[in-house]
Amino acid sequence: VRNLVSKVLKRHGLTVHEDSSGEQALKTIKKIKFKVDIVITDYIMPGMSGEELCRTFKGIEALEQVPIVFISTVDKKETVLDFFKVGANDYLTKPFLEEEFSARIVTHLRNRQYVKELQALNAKLKFQADHDSLTGLNNRGYFQKKFKTAFNKNLSSKSNLCCLLLDLDHFKKVNDDYGHAYGDLVLQNFAGILSRVKRST
Repeated sequence: VRNLVSKVLKRHGLTVHEDSSGEQALKTIKKIKFKVDIVITDYIMPGMSGEELCRTFKGIEALEQVPIVFISTVDKKETVLDFFKVGANDYLTKPFLEEEFSARIVTHLRNRQYVKELQALNAKLKFQADHDSLTGLNNRGYFQKKFKTAFNKNLSSKSNLCCLLLDLDHFKKVNDDYGHAYGDLVLQNFAGILSRVKRST
C-alpha cells in the first residue's frame, strides 16, 4: 500500500517522505521544517497510532491547515468518526482503487494550494496595512498603534519616552526642481539609510 501511495504522490509531482512509525514521521516533519502539503497515515502503526499522530500534527500551528488522509483496514464507524474528531480530512478503507485515491489527493492538494495562496495574500495585506508603499517603512497607522502602547507602558513605569521627528531640508525644492520621481528616489534612499542605522529594537 505504501508503494502504491508513494507512486501516486510522485506522479502528482510531490516529494515523498516515507516512515514506518508515527515517531519517525514526527522527526521527519521537524527535519524538513514542517514544509509539507499532505499527510497520509495508517491507523495501526508501531508505537504512536495514526490517531495520536494526527492529534499531534493538528496541535502544531504550521500543520493546522495541512490535510491528513487516513488509510486503514479498520472501518468501524466509531473509529472512523474518531479520525475526523482528531482533525483528519479524509479516510480510505484498504484495499482501495488507485483512481479513487488519486482523485481524492488531487482535491486535497488543490484545496491546500488555495489555503497557501490565501495565507500569502493575508500576509501581504497585513504588510501593506502597516507599511508605506513607497519607502517600505512603517506607516502612520502603525506608528499610532505602537506609540499608544509605548506611551501607556512608560506612563505606568514612570520612565522617559523620547520621540524623534526628522525633517528633510529643502525637500520641496528637490520636488520642484527635479520632479516628484526624483523626490521619491530621495525618500527611498533616505528610508534605506534609516533602516540601516536603526537599532533592531
